Amino acid sequence: MQSVASSSQPTPLPTRPPSPSLLDPRAITHPDQITAQLALLTRREAELSLSLNALVADRAQIDGALGHLKHLGTEVEKLASQVDGSRGNALFTNHYPRGLGLQPNGQDLYEEEDEGLVERVRRVWETSERVGGKVRRLDEEVGRVREATDIVTEVLELKNALQTLSNAIAKDDWESASRACRRAMSVRTEVIQGGFAGGVVPTPQFPLPPAQTLEELRNVLLYTFRTAFNAAAERKDEQNVSRFFRLWPGIGAEDEGLEAYGDFVVGLVKGRSSTAGKRE
Repeated sequence: MQSVASSSQPTPLPTRPPSPSLLDPRAITHPDQITAQLALLTRREAELSLSLNALVADRAQIDGALGHLKHLGTEVEKLASQVDGSRGNALFTNHYPRGLGLQPNGQDLYEEEDEGLVERVRRVWETSERVGGKVRRLDEEVGRVREATDIVTEVLELKNALQTLSNAIAKDDWESASRACRRAMSVRTEVIQGGFAGGVVPTPQFPLPPAQTLEELRNVLLYTFRTAFNAAAERKDEQNVSRFFRLWPGIGAEDEGLEAYGDFVVGLVKGRSSTAGKRE
């Protein structure tokens, strides 16, 4: 009976290995599972090798990324130094980013350093103010020295021009006299009338103040030019008429020259009219 009962039980099906997938080594119970796991690991190793080879082959991308990271590191160090005033290369102290100066709870790491920072800023500001004040005073001194130098130069030019003007008048060299008068008149009025010129320019020959001496010598030229011009006009000496007419602008007497030349032209017209009337 027992043999009949045992023969009536179904025959168990053969065990199939599971589909290839990563398993816990302790859960492997069949040799086929070991083979499948080894094949799976081999395939994944090949895939990873291909991926790594592709990444390593692209050196330009890797080098660019490394360079970018180095640049970012330098910028972070600069920012950290500017914020917390540190001169070291360390970016982190006590496990907190010093560049930001904040703890995880939101408290400022530099609350105790605020007074020191304000004091440093105040000292820097005071120093800059002192330096700026000294620079401004130095600029003012340089400006005064430059102004004094210009005044001395102009006074010497005035004295030389007046001396040349006097000598040219004595020699009847009216062209040189006109040029010398123009040089003297080009000196600034405040310099001519200033105390320094009043103490340096006068000489025993011309003891008057420079402005008065210049005016007298210019009046001599005006009188001489008009007298010589009128004499040349009466003689119908066109060469000397043109000569003295060109000298007036050099001494700032354009109006006087135009007036004299106008009188000369009117005289010519009247003379020609009279001559024409007599002929008729």
